[in-house]
Amino acid sequence: MPRHRRHPPSARLGATLFLDSQSWLVGLAMCALVSFLLFGGGPNSAGLRMGIMLAMGAACLLVFGSLGGLRRLRDLPLVETLCWAALIAVPLLQLIPLPPGIWTSLPGRGTETQILVLADQAAAWLPITLNRAATLSALAMTLTLGGILLAGITLPDKGVRHLLIAVIACLALSFVVGAVQLSSSGRLLTFYPTSHKGLLLGFFSNRNHQALLIAVSVLVAGYLIGTSRVPPRQRLALFGFYAFVALAGAFGTASRMGLALCVAASFAAPFLFLGATMARKTYLMAAGGGLVATLAGLASLSGTAGRSLDRFGDVGGDYRWTIWDRSMNLIGDYFPYGTGLGSFSDVYQKYERLEWLLPNYVNDAHNDYIQLIIETGAQGLFLLLLVLAVLVRAAVFAASAGNSRRTGSTDLAKLGIAIILLILAHSVVDYPLRRPAIAAIFTLALALIFRQYLRYGAASHKAPDSTAA
Repeated sequence: MPRHRRHPPSARLGATLFLDSQSWLVGLAMCALVSFLLFGGGPNSAGLRMGIMLAMGAACLLVFGSLGGLRRLRDLPLVETLCWAALIAVPLLQLIPLPPGIWTSLPGRGTETQILVLADQAAAWLPITLNRAATLSALAMTLTLGGILLAGITLPDKGVRHLLIAVIACLALSFVVGAVQLSSSGRLLTFYPTSHKGLLLGFFSNRNHQALLIAVSVLVAGYLIGTSRVPPRQRLALFGFYAFVALAGAFGTASRMGLALCVAASFAAPFLFLGATMARKTYLMAAGGGLVATLAGLASLSGTAGRSLDRFGDVGGDYRWTIWDRSMNLIGDYFPYGTGLGSFSDVYQKYERLEWLLPNYVNDAHNDYIQLIIETGAQGLFLLLLVLAVLVRAAVFAASAGNSRRTGSTDLAKLGIAIILLILAHSVVDYPLRRPAIAAIFTLALALIFRQYLRYGAASHKAPDSTAA
């Protein structure tokens, strides 16, 4: 008769406590994610909103870290381990004080060195970053977002499903808020000082970030519907209704890139999660074309929607092109060490000429790749390459696993890949990852990718069912 290995009492007790406490663990993770989505739509400035996000993220970090989350991170393959470690290491390294002999030799520090000499502070040890407060804030936010990452790789699939439902719920609430914003021309429920008043902003200060969240929600809805117990023949219709509502909301933001990403997500989600066959592909193309035509017709009756379409004809006049051109000089002046996360606005102002000045100041480069290289130099390039490597490896792994069996972790990995691709695409024309709300979505998507290695890589982890209870 085979002998069963006996687990130590501490392990059995820990497993029992974890199973008994899953409901409050899911609740804790949902509260943390919701706090980022509701309070993280504006700049990373100190205040009550920031305090709530940091507290909730830190609580998740401590709780899920003590329940095996850190061990699961250590079990990841090398590339994925390097990726999450680099996310923390980049801002941390920029805050380490350097002796004056090294700091003054860094590229682009000539003006600062002269100021230190005049102030009789030439012997001071200083970090790489030129804005310590902003970089410290970035490090604190990154660490607390680790709580979302640990929750995402620790909770079972049903727990993760609740997190995804929370994303949809927050978006629905933002639509209610957005309806008030639109009807009041921005006089009511606009939570941040913004130049986008009168548009559907939800809980964001920037219309583009709200539109990106809408596009992400289309993918999330596709996954939730595709893995639900809704009859297969009704899933496509249900998803089509959600996509129609999402596209209408995207028109309300008047965001060109956001609207384009919503359309892309609306076509991608059925193929990823609804099992679309060749026959359904034809139906999807026809339905999608009809949907766009219908919305275009409605746009002629709506001032906001019409403004969204009109902006596609003014791409060449966008001021982003000018900012990008002027920002390229900063890369050469500060590479390979960078200026420090969060320091772009300060550094850009040093280069501004009098004739460049506008009523609104330039707070970001409106291209996260340019800004990342300016602020982090070679470290940022290495980090970007790691993220791309994670995506390629995840896609290959999910494809090979999907050929043998369709599992919950494979579908979640595909969702994570698609979400990150949307965010990376949007980062070409904006700075979504500079907002805690989008950074939390990115972190959750990374966790969805990491899960497939933990599920398949260890025999002790049974691949869970991703369908609704």
